[in-house]
Amino acid sequence: MNGLPPLAPRLPRPYPRPYPRPYNGGGGGGGGAVARERLGACVPRTDEEAQNRTVMKHRPVPASLAGAARVTVTDVLGWAPPETVGTPGVRNADRPIDPRETALYVFTADVWVAKLAEDDCDIHLEVAEPDAGSEADRVIVELPQGAAYEGMRGALADGLAAVGRGLQRGTMPQPVRVTVTGYGFYDVHHACARDRQRGCTHGSARVGTLWELHPVVALTADGE
Repeated sequence: MNGLPPLAPRLPRPYPRPYPRPYNGGGGGGGGAVARERLGACVPRTDEEAQNRTVMKHRPVPASLAGAARVTVTDVLGWAPPETVGTPGVRNADRPIDPRETALYVFTADVWVAKLAEDDCDIHLEVAEPDAGSEADRVIVELPQGAAYEGMRGALADGLAAVGRGLQRGTMPQPVRVTVTGYGFYDVHHACARDRQRGCTHGSARVGTLWELHPVVALTADGE
């Protein structure tokens, strides 16, 4: 449905690689090279060490993904906030604040937004249930900056460029289907009393939860 070829997942050595090497700079009319240059030039406004909950956001890639629990986007949208929200120190906790933050999860989803965040240089993907459409509620998954994720970030940018899409704000006219594996993460920094489920200023208006997969540790195209 989106022009990306089906790919087999590979364990990261030394980093996750969601696309094969032929995508690296090819097929996108130079777009992949431009996207990679932009990624390499990105300087976060806040140093990694000073970013909120940075240890949780930059966890190392596990040696095996076999233990990842299969869920759906709908499942994650329905997860309740951690009971610890509102407890002193939770907003800056560099430790799990809920058991779901200790586990790996995998789901297949449609990417509607793919952008490079200026504050921390993470790649933010807003994803919805497959075939649910652009108006459906979404979950954010994030590919952080850092040596362990450099290959996956660059290859993702190449793959998007190869089908005429880039890392920019706004909803894409057609989605890209992916399967994503990552750690559960509750973005408590955006928690607010006005909306306990969606939070405040957390992605676009279509993002329906503060629960994320962050960091993403594996990503493959077309749900393969």
